Amino acid sequence: MFGAGNLQGDLSAKLEALVTRNYSALALYASSEIASRYSTLWAYFISPRVAGRLFGRNINDESAGNVAMAVSMYIENVRMIRAICREYQITCLFVLQPVLASKRRLTAFEREVRAHLDVSGIKFMARYYESLKYQLGGQTDFVDLSQVLDDSDTDDFYDYGHTGPYTGVRIGRALADAIANTLRPSAIHVSTIVNRSPVFLGSN
Repeated sequence: MFGAGNLQGDLSAKLEALVTRNYSALALYASSEIASRYSTLWAYFISPRVAGRLFGRNINDESAGNVAMAVSMYIENVRMIRAICREYQITCLFVLQPVLASKRRLTAFEREVRAHLDVSGIKFMARYYESLKYQLGGQTDFVDLSQVLDDSDTDDFYDYGHTGPYTGVRIGRALADAIANTLRPSAIHVSTIVNRSPVFLGSN
């Protein structure tokens, strides 16, 4: 979301409770987190509901104006990082990683996950990615890996963007190929390339 101070909703709510001295909510939350240390059942089934009830907040804004401002912030960051990398002769890559909204063929589990997520957040991500790819697509230091999981029939996502351990292997290999193609078009082991040339990776 646009805005340097626009923290995720639950974190903002926790800070608000601290600043406004809402100690009852903080005490209940702390007690629940402590109980999670000793009970797996509590950690997975009760604690998330307690936190959601106390600090759940929807601040997603999928409007065209908010998307445009968020994309402009990303583009400005790209320009600044490029300038630094040129000055220090660092090979720089900006990688657009896959997220739930960018995967075209969802599994049954992922469709269930999506159904429980905020619709405005999904719309924001889809529009954000579409705009970034339109503005940065074709540039030599921009790598679009957002579709790398399109042919995957495994359960890759369990929320907006976090993936399971095996999905990271596929993304990592695709990223290694991108680095190899950028630094040395001829086939060569990625570990050798990285050891010889500094690489800066800017993901989404």
